[in-house]
Amino acid sequence: MRVIAGHTGLSVTLLLLTITSLVAVSMHTPPFGPTASGVPHAMTPFATYAQLHQWILSVACNGSIVKSFYNPNGNPAPMPGPLVTGVPGTFSVTSASSGSVSLVPNHSETNVQVAGVDELDMVKTDGTYLYTVTNNTVAIVLAYPSTDARLLARVTVNGSIQGIFLDGNKLAIVTEKYPYYPYLMGASMGVVRPQPSIVAMGISSPVYWGYARTSSLWIFDVSNHSSPTLTTSLTVNGTLAGARLIGDYAYLVATQPVDCYGPIILPENVVNDHAVQIAPLDVYHSDIADYGHSFTSVVGIDISQSNPTPSSRVFLLGTSSTIYVSLNQIYLTQPVWNIYEQTAVHRISIDGASINYEATGTVTGHVLNQFSMDEYNGYFRIATNDYGYARPLAVASGSQPTTYVQPVQHTNLYVLDGSLHIVGMLEGLSPGESFYAARFSGDRAYLVTFQRVDPLFVIG
Repeated sequence: MRVIAGHTGLSVTLLLLTITSLVAVSMHTPPFGPTASGVPHAMTPFATYAQLHQWILSVACNGSIVKSFYNPNGNPAPMPGPLVTGVPGTFSVTSASSGSVSLVPNHSETNVQVAGVDELDMVKTDGTYLYTVTNNTVAIVLAYPSTDARLLARVTVNGSIQGIFLDGNKLAIVTEKYPYYPYLMGASMGVVRPQPSIVAMGISSPVYWGYARTSSLWIFDVSNHSSPTLTTSLTVNGTLAGARLIGDYAYLVATQPVDCYGPIILPENVVNDHAVQIAPLDVYHSDIADYGHSFTSVVGIDISQSNPTPSSRVFLLGTSSTIYVSLNQIYLTQPVWNIYEQTAVHRISIDGASINYEATGTVTGHVLNQFSMDEYNGYFRIATNDYGYARPLAVASGSQPTTYVQPVQHTNLYVLDGSLHIVGMLEGLSPGESFYAARFSGDRAYLVTFQRVDPLFVIG
């Protein structure tokens, strides 16, 4: 086990029991702020679309054959696409009965990781009404009093429902969809135009059918529970990486791969039949090298308004994976696929419509799930698992290791400050054992690993 203490005064004691290991760590708790512990990684915005285009060709695609942005119809497109304006598919509302009640009983909420940060679920309740998801339909049920229980309405949307939010009289449905787009292929893949030689022969150009995943947010007014009405629809490019509701603001995180062998499609938002293009100053790129890149969009929207304008930031990263969200921060994790088995962490501050990039840092290993991360008193805590591929066994002349140890799993815990500098860590816990679970509660972390027994690490 490797233990490094930073200026936080990290101290460790280890007691090995039959099935339980205890580690105690103490640290101070300063607020978010800069530190002097090394030069961090960073992301910077693009100034123009031309600069963005050149960066994609030279860095993300490493000089691939793609030469320009194109829309699905084959026309050059310097602006984002290919979302079709309009509501994200179709929806229908079926009323079953009417009724209203005035008494709201005490009730439980659905489970969340962070108090005040709501997460998607397939069932929501306000104590009187139940909202349940079945396939692509949300049923609204009068549940209390039980003597009057009945189905009031069904809301059906065109898309795969990932979950719902409930905010007063607003029901928000989050969906994913996989629309297909025909691309007319040219002389080489990536040039979306008809081949002149084929057109001259009177033969239709070959068609390439590609797909572009989209994530959508449907906001319904359920003041009249028997007759919900759609007030806002939002569609963004990409696969849903996560969604949260903080106050009246819903935040969607979606990731869309950069296709280096087809048309480069830039992210775009569509709100109530209005396309909102992403400005280059809202697109950031990372200085961390990776084998593949994706557009990761962070979009915030006030679901209490009837015609809200979303706020967005887009980040050109390696593929984003697990996210952690606190009341004022979104942490994006990015697996870095190299011999060093690293994860990059990007901190994005959120405050209503304000979405801003703040800091980037790296840790060794890969994240298990969202519960492997936590924010506490200005520190970010993250537990990872790695196989130790880059741990040197012997070093010859120079600084590079010449021999590597046999890969063995390890569990690690890192503490980072607001600039995402590592200020304390425990590395190499439970060699050879799999990392199974992590939970954080106040100033303690609980880690579970497994091979033949189940060690429980309690870190304070």
